[in-house]
Amino acid sequence: MATPRESDADAIEQAVVAERFRTTIELHAVGLRLMRVGLTRRFPDESEQQIDQRIESWLREQPDHGPAFVDSTPARCRSILGPMPEQAA
Repeated sequence: MATPRESDADAIEQAVVAERFRTTIELHAVGLRLMRVGLTRRFPDESEQQIDQRIESWLREQPDHGPAFVDSTPARCRSILGPMPEQAA
């Protein structure tokens, strides 16, 4: 049986983990909003649905290896998101 101190330490650790998870979810949401703003500026003539499709495509195409392995080179981004407007012509 856990002592009161161990129970307190477990409760504190659980609270810290929960707060970190909440922060992760909030940062993900902020990142999606930033991506939406950037795509809206980059493709001003596209509908909200088209922007949503670009975001969904970008999310599906990301590797599952963590940030150290994400290929965010301009060529990779163009292959997923499409050319910059001045390159579209």
